[in-house]
Amino acid sequence: MEETYSHVWLTGHTETSTTNVMVQSGEVGWVERAQVMQDVTGTLQTHYDEPHYGHYYWLLTKAVRAPASNGTDDTYNGVVAHSRVMTDEEKAGLCSSRTDVFLHN
Repeated sequence: MEETYSHVWLTGHTETSTTNVMVQSGEVGWVERAQVMQDVTGTLQTHYDEPHYGHYYWLLTKAVRAPASNGTDDTYNGVVAHSRVMTDEEKAGLCSSRTDVFLHN
């Protein structure tokens, strides 16, 4: 008699958000985001039909740091919006040589 059992766990998570940055003429803006992370420890067990290096199965215990869902352990992603005045070099390189950029004063 032969019995076989297998199980696969698959999870997915997509998170979207919108952050507006008010940028005035002659400024640049950007958004920084810090992802919530979690430490995960587990044992990976592999089984082979034929022995590999004398074994039919192998165990590997591993700890990894991986992205976590927002709100894990009451911790939330950090999102910060920034803006600053453009440097003279940025203005010269991005604004004066292009006709598709419009500056509004």
